[in-house]
Amino acid sequence: STVQFRWAGQNLAMKSLFGRWRSVRVNQMLQEFVRGWFAEHKDANQAIIDRFPAKYKGPDIGHFTQLVSDRTWKVGCAMVRFSDRAIHYYLVCNYSFINIVDQPIYVKGKPCSRCQLKCNRKY
Repeated sequence: STVQFRWAGQNLAMKSLFGRWRSVRVNQMLQEFVRGWFAEHKDANQAIIDRFPAKYKGPDIGHFTQLVSDRTWKVGCAMVRFSDRAIHYYLVCNYSFINIVDQPIYVKGKPCSRCQLKCNRKY
């Protein structure tokens, strides 16, 4: 964390590829990593969204909850690719706010119900 981002959060992902998989492109890996984080939604029920648990013992959900947090207003990501006997990919995303125990991940509501600007039909 920093002075500006006292409650910063972070998601990490890594993968090593061997053989014919070495030709995978960076954008393909980036999409795979983020989709993997988002796929955790299947294990994050509404009770978790309403109140992030202190002693959660189930499948991973923290990457997903970090992605969808309504308190995050800045995100910065970087990915590195390097090779030795394999091709290695590492992705790090930093978020301006982290999940806080006993606090909601986001506030439920109708789309755009709390937006200060015009609602975007696409999102």
